[in-house]
Amino acid sequence: MQPGPARPTTSDIRLDLTFDRGRPPDAAGGTSTRLNGLPAYIRPAAEGEETCLVQVVYRTYADVRSRTAAETLLLLVGGSRPAERLCRMATRLAGAATARLPRA
Repeated sequence: MQPGPARPTTSDIRLDLTFDRGRPPDAAGGTSTRLNGLPAYIRPAAEGEETCLVQVVYRTYADVRSRTAAETLLLLVGGSRPAERLCRMATRLAGAATARLPRA
């Protein structure tokens, strides 16, 4: 029996992890869940066809105009994978990142 063609062990996957302060995210264009007790929003194709963005609200506060604002963790995964798989990956990574955030 001849071995089949070798499967690549690497792929083009990009990860961007940032924090933002501003308007709280919502579930528009995606789904909502909770990660480590924090509200999270998962958006397939948020930054293009082969991307998935997970936004996790770390905490809310009143801005200078007394409007609700949020400190948000944003985790964007992109690459040559189906959006569903990218979203599973992004959600797991965001869960790991939020587990390390200090609790008030």
